[in-house]
Amino acid sequence: MPCARISLVAVGALELDNIKSFFKHKYWLVNPEIFFLTFVLKLPLITTVVSFFTDPPDIAVDSQNRTVTEGNNVSLSCNVSGNPEPSILWTKDGFQVNATINSRISFSVDKKQLTITNAKRTDNGNYRCVAYNSLGIAASDVAAVDVQCKYNPFLTFFL
Repeated sequence: MPCARISLVAVGALELDNIKSFFKHKYWLVNPEIFFLTFVLKLPLITTVVSFFTDPPDIAVDSQNRTVTEGNNVSLSCNVSGNPEPSILWTKDGFQVNATINSRISFSVDKKQLTITNAKRTDNGNYRCVAYNSLGIAASDVAAVDVQCKYNPFLTFFL
């Protein structure tokens, strides 16, 4: 089996020969960027691109604590990045939030925002955004949601 050879052929291009004995073609490193490296395998009439991911999840902006009156809506958000694109889930008091069980909770399409409609006292708790991909996991700081009782002047009058 021939030895592998690596050589710089131009700025931003790296040639690797004989990486595996059954590959008789050259690999080229193109468009090197901070977030990923792309290798192109040149075959007759076919070009295959394979990306190597190098960016674990990162949460740049955490949700803030929220106080809301019963019946109002409240939203939490987190700014997540990573390569490959991280999956996102939300937890409340350490347990995954499930929007199918609680129809008042919804997520944005990218799951970077959680919204509680018609908030109730049972929605009180510590919420956290969790992002994960094949390179790691990141969790936001806790965002406390405090749902306050709605003021009822009728009850105050008779007390």
